[in-house]
Amino acid sequence: MKKLFLSLLTVLLTTNAEYSQDFRNSSWGDSMEKVKALEKATSVSKEEQLEYALGYTGWVAEFKVFIVYGFVDNKLAKGIYRILKQKPQDPSLTKGSYAMMLFPSLKDDFYT
Repeated sequence: MKKLFLSLLTVLLTTNAEYSQDFRNSSWGDSMEKVKALEKATSVSKEEQLEYALGYTGWVAEFKVFIVYGFVDNKLAKGIYRILKQKPQDPSLTKGSYAMMLFPSLKDDFYT
């Protein structure tokens, strides 16, 4: 059940990133250099980085995430979040509570 929830949340975050106007501090079409200059999270890209992707780790809401920027012809084309772990919080809160923080419009989907 835990893996299913995390997979669903990853898909929702990825889908949101693909179809929104912007991803984090960058805009679709930004160059790799501009994205590097704007991103404040910790880079995990190596010196011999890929021509088409940048990777970072950071926090979104209460989740530590792996952040991926995808490029086509040196233009930002895709952004992805992959959840790595949850911050320690009040144990009475459930993962569903965190999903509601990220996507309040999904409340009816979780509780109907």
